[in-house]
Amino acid sequence: MVNTSYSHVVSNQDISEASAAKRTQAEHMQDRGSSPVLADATPQVSTPYYNMGAQTPITGQTPRKPSPLSSARFDWYQATLPGTVELYQVLRWASFLGAPTPGKPMHGYEKTYDFGQFKVLCGGQSGQYGVHVIIHGGDACQGIVESFRAEFPVHRPSRIDVCLDFQGPGSWDDVYQLGVLTSGRFGVRPTHYGDYLNAEHGRTLYIGSGKSTHKVRLYEKGHEQREKNVNPEAPLDWVRVEFQVRPSAPTRLSAASMTPEQVARSTKWTSFLCDALGAVSAPIVSLTTKKRKPDCVDSFEHMCGQFCNTVHKLNTEGCMTEDDVVQIVRDMYRKGKFKGLPEHVLRNWFF
Repeated sequence: MVNTSYSHVVSNQDISEASAAKRTQAEHMQDRGSSPVLADATPQVSTPYYNMGAQTPITGQTPRKPSPLSSARFDWYQATLPGTVELYQVLRWASFLGAPTPGKPMHGYEKTYDFGQFKVLCGGQSGQYGVHVIIHGGDACQGIVESFRAEFPVHRPSRIDVCLDFQGPGSWDDVYQLGVLTSGRFGVRPTHYGDYLNAEHGRTLYIGSGKSTHKVRLYEKGHEQREKNVNPEAPLDWVRVEFQVRPSAPTRLSAASMTPEQVARSTKWTSFLCDALGAVSAPIVSLTTKKRKPDCVDSFEHMCGQFCNTVHKLNTEGCMTEDDVVQIVRDMYRKGKFKGLPEHVLRNWFF
């Protein structure tokens, strides 16, 4: 049986208290210029297991467009030059940055010439594809990239970072809410790092996975500068948004001439975020390709490239003549090393 007396108490006391709370909430939201209906309808972001504290709260208010400190600019630029560009040409151009120092080999290259914000990589297994350069973050990055592009217009960027800076009261809350809004609307995975409990040591929001062509970092730059002792006087309300783009292979030549604004807007969800931030205006130019060649085709192209490079080296060093190469291929064919490859193809190539 239902306890009618208990139900009567709940109806009279608790409901009246709930109604009063609702009126108080409505008045509070009205003072802030927001709708209580919107507040109730706004989904709350749950705290992921890797966070030690709560997220920045998502309010019922429409996020403001924060004011950018400057226009979009390059913050990282990594590219490979064609084989026609020699190492000495790159080093001679970079001489205005000072004298290089030997750096740690990386990315499969044998040597690294370190000019500070500009690194030149060459030799080794990866060196067969051409001289590789890395221009990393700093105030001078934009100018170095522009000078590099003017000197070597033909190159293939493998990573481009574009940054936007914001500063002012509530900058982190505004930028963070726009990032969460973008992530939820397009189903792009967000990842949280930092001090979301006390907000004393800086927070970071990643949008996009590490393997995707596009990833965005939103973080409190002022906190980072102070904690790394780079700029102890950096303002704590300084927030940076970084768009990291890794162009797919077929689009890299076109990416070499794109502006920072075009790079930042090179996919639908990053373009939406740019519109929300109100800081970047440019047409969308895609840097991704839907169709991908099978792995076997990539392997074959890689094999052909290695074969041509080896033959060229043998001819240059005088180790073998063209007739010697043809004879080796003929012997391999007679031993059945080219199973599955039509005979007429080999004849067109070598006979």
